[in-house]
Order: sequence, then C-alpha cells, then structure tokens
Amino acid sequence: MKLSLVKDQEKIDFNIYKEGGLAGRSTASLAVGGSDDGLRPMEMFASSLALCTSIDTLHILNKQRVYLDYFEVNITAERVKNKVPAIFKEIILEFVIGEEEHLVKVAKAVNLSINKYCSVRHMIKDEVKIETKIRLKT
Repeated sequence: MKLSLVKDQEKIDFNIYKEGGLAGRSTASLAVGGSDDGLRPMEMFASSLALCTSIDTLHILNKQRVYLDYFEVNITAERVKNKVPAIFKEIILEFVIGEEEHLVKVAKAVNLSINKYCSVRHMIKDEVKIETKIRLKT
C-alpha cells in the first residue's frame, strides 16, 4: 500500500492520495489551524473500523445470496478523558438494515467480521471495547 498526504497551502488540512488519485481529505480542528471540514484522524480511524466490518459483512452476505436494500452504520466513539494520547475507550457500531427477514444473518455476519476477519478490529482488540448493535430502519 502506498498513500500520500499533501498539505493544503493555507490550513493544516490534507488531501489523501492513493496510486489511482485523490482518495479523501482529512483536516485538523479550527483550534489548531485546520478548516475542520473533513475527517479528523480519530474520526477516520473509527470510520475505518466501520468500513472494514461493513465490507466483511456485506461480502459474507453476498456469498449467501443475501442482498440488502438498505445498509447503514452509525458510529459512536468515546475517547479516554484527561489523558494524552486520548485513545478510544469504546466504539459502538450500530448496523441499520431495512429487511427484518435478514436480521439473524446480518448479526452472524457482523459477528464473524468483528471476531475473525476485520483487520482494523484486530489491531485494537486489546485496547478498545467494541460493541455492535443491529436494528431495523424506522
């Protein structure tokens, strides 16, 4: 894997490039000179966990010929307070789907991802409590 971060001329903001071109944007908070209009590093990390788990989950479901009409993941992350570095203490991933008949299969696929396949999860497994929830879209 090769990535490049290119700093914006004015702010502490970065465009992120991979070999195929622009891949994303990460920004610092306003307090330290960023524009705060992109993902900050810890937001990017939490979203990476959700992405990793989502890709695994959907791949597992697709192998079972289960195709979801609606799929969303809400991320709630809590960092350790009054400590530097302020690492994550807990991350809750709430998976929202549209089809009640797939709840059990989605739960099993999420469990497989979190406990076996997701590389991001395994990088933090001893440090961060991860909770998953699955619910129907209302």
